[in-house]
Amino acid sequence: MTAVANEQSVPFAHDPVLLPFLTAADAMMANVALTTLLAEQVEPRLREIVHYKLRSFAGSSDEREECADVCNDILVQLLTQLAELRANPFQKTIHNFRSYVAVAAYRGCYDYLRRKYPQRHSLKHKLRYALSHDSALACWQSDSSDDWICGLASWRGNAAVQSESRLQELREQSPGFVRKTFPHSRTTSLPDLLKAFLAWAGQPIALDDLVGIIADLQGIKEKRNVQGAAAEEAFAQVPDQRASVVDDLSARAYLKQLWQEIAQMTPRHCAALLLNLRDDQGGCAIDLFLFMGVVTLQQIAAVMAMTEAELASLWQHLPLEDAVIAERLQLTRQQVINLRRSARERLARRLSQSPRGRDQYRNR
Repeated sequence: MTAVANEQSVPFAHDPVLLPFLTAADAMMANVALTTLLAEQVEPRLREIVHYKLRSFAGSSDEREECADVCNDILVQLLTQLAELRANPFQKTIHNFRSYVAVAAYRGCYDYLRRKYPQRHSLKHKLRYALSHDSALACWQSDSSDDWICGLASWRGNAAVQSESRLQELREQSPGFVRKTFPHSRTTSLPDLLKAFLAWAGQPIALDDLVGIIADLQGIKEKRNVQGAAAEEAFAQVPDQRASVVDDLSARAYLKQLWQEIAQMTPRHCAALLLNLRDDQGGCAIDLFLFMGVVTLQQIAAVMAMTEAELASLWQHLPLEDAVIAERLQLTRQQVINLRRSARERLARRLSQSPRGRDQYRNR
């Protein structure tokens, strides 16, 4: 670990839990501080989030081993980032380390589940769409956790969710019971199936739990065969589009210019644009600004008039559907669409004034 000269050389805005590590006089003291930081602030939070996400989303029988693997992958990334931060504490400021770890955990789980369970991942997007576009259904964020809760529209805001024992009871029912309760589950439209299930359940349910149950009801199974390992290896060899972008300095310059224009818009325009911003695969795209080192999490939150902690709690659910954004902004869904259209048109006009901006924007 690179030594930091003294405490005065470290920005005071950093979360105090980081200061013993960032201000350690030598490598030995830094390693001691890092060990404490990992044991008290990182590993418990990682295990909590990863365990919950894997259990609720996939109901995996190999959960313990999977959890350890995912936690280790995320931990390696965090260690690299912490080492870079100690070497240069001014490169970025981490105001809330707990939220920082949570974002890393949610993103790590998101990437892992998207690769390993593509059909369930696709189902989750379909559920979110159905919940936000059918007036009889609703999806809202829990006041006591980072979870998204699903239910009938008349239940909106209800904090009580299905107990673990009730969920486990349903998961363990035989296929015959499922066919008896939902005889047309594989041919019924998704909104109708959701309404039937929720009415029968009689209580709201966490979104990730709902994904697992509806997947079972519809008979959704991830494809597994003897070539699975080879396929995963082949997938890993496919060039990462983002990695090539990160290496492209002109693209980074474009993103900096793009962010400067975004930051001049109103918080509502920024929220309508950024909270729904998607990459080519339908996933969250605003993290590209972070990966490229263009802005910090705090800066992204600030342009939307949010706190860093508020944005961190939403991160695992990005991109948000328009109906969800509308509820947060206390607007109609159409107003959110209009705001985003206005924001995109403004960006197109502003960026068209520079050759690089014009070419890059047209390619997106």
